[in-house]
Amino acid sequence: MTRIIDGDGHFVEPFDLWERYIEPAYRDRCLRFDINDTRTEIDMFIEGQPVPPSMKLPTLQLFGLATGYGQKENEGRGLGELDISPLFDGSMEDMDARLRFLDDEGFDM
Repeated sequence: MTRIIDGDGHFVEPFDLWERYIEPAYRDRCLRFDINDTRTEIDMFIEGQPVPPSMKLPTLQLFGLATGYGQKENEGRGLGELDISPLFDGSMEDMDARLRFLDDEGFDM
């Protein structure tokens, strides 16, 4: 019997985690994400300044990878086709739901 172990449950912290929980005196300096109204662009800010282009990650592709498990494997979607809506509906923040998903997929640990 093969055991499958996933070292990354693709849990995503809420985008406002830092702003919500950091001491108010430091709030203007914390990591912050701004998401445009169409939810197609996500900008990162540190100490109130946008992350320079040289430090920018391909944000939507990066987050697509976090949400893409099952879409890539079970549905055959490529990186440009991943549904990133779970980032915005809160389901990626629900650890119980993520564990149920991993159980359903047959992961042992």
